Parts: sequence; structure tokens; C-alpha cells
Amino acid sequence: MTTAVLWLNQRDLDIRCVRLQPYNLSGRVLVDVQQIIPPPEAAEYQVRVREKVRKEREARTSGADYTKYDLRLGQEDFPRESKRWAILRTFRYLVESGIAPETVAEHCGPRAGRALRSVDGEVGHEDFVRLATASRAELGKRFDPIRWFCGDDELLRVRGRTYAFSSQWGGTDWLEAMTNLRDAFPDRGIIFTPAG
Repeated sequence: MTTAVLWLNQRDLDIRCVRLQPYNLSGRVLVDVQQIIPPPEAAEYQVRVREKVRKEREARTSGADYTKYDLRLGQEDFPRESKRWAILRTFRYLVESGIAPETVAEHCGPRAGRALRSVDGEVGHEDFVRLATASRAELGKRFDPIRWFCGDDELLRVRGRTYAFSSQWGGTDWLEAMTNLRDAFPDRGIIFTPAG
């Protein structure tokens, strides 16, 4: 039975075996429940392994584009950047050169209206997530930090606000956004080409 359960767990079925041990305590029946497969200390590890295998399987079948890009921003080169890091670097570069985050976001193609989240105050990651979650909840919506560059070193703090930039740039949206940013700010020296 152990082998069958482990085999099924490897195929994305979450199956657990538990031991039920009844005890009599002053006429009352108590049941001690202990998980034996997978052992509790291994459960979290197995979940992470299963998730990694699932993502690898999806990546092989999704047809996702993992092209790396050589990026130049002004006089600084960033070789072999992934698309998501290239667009974040470009966004940061433009904002740090004095362009308002909202103005930069307007040029992000089909994702322009959902490229930014911001909160009042210049805050760190934890406060940003808390405040963004609360403000989205007021609108009946969710804030999912995994979909945003909102680590302490990724957030942008400008004029009393803190901004997170979207990390979701699949399909042709990335190329359209990068092209728009390059063309909208020609004096900023934005150049990107597929890495050789």
C-alpha cells in the first residue's frame, strides 16, 4: 500500500494515510490520529517537489518563449536578461530618470492599465502587501503579490508613494510594451535585442 500511495502522490494526487488509534478514557472514546504517509516532516518537501515537477512539465508543453535579451539603458549594458527582468529594469530606469511611474505605465501596451499598483507612503515589502491587499479588498478585488515585483529592492518609492510593477508579461505583450517604451522615450537610449 505504501508504494501505491507514493506512486499516486507523484502523479499529482494528494493522498495521505493516517493511523487511527482509539482509547478509552473514563467511558469516553478518544481517537489519536497520526499521519503516517507521507510523514508530516516530509509533506512540505513533497509538495514543493510536486509543484516543481508540475511547473517543469507545463514549461515543456506550454510553448513559452524563454528568449534572453541584451539590454542597453543609456550607457549601461545588461546582457542576457530574461524578458521580465528586462522590462522591470527599463521601467525602473525611466522612473529613476525623472518620468512619473504612471506616465511610464501608460506606454506599456495592452497591459498599460494594469502595469502598476501603488500605495500611500514610502514603505517596504510587508507594508506594501498589507496596504495593497486592503485597498484592493475595498474594491472587491484581490492583490496577489506573486504577480508583482514587490520585494524591498524591487519597489519604487516616488514622491510619497510606493509602486510595484507587474511581473506578468507573457505572449506578445512584452514586445509591444518594450517597443512602446523605447519609442515613447527616444532620448533615453533604450535598446534591446535577442541575445546571441
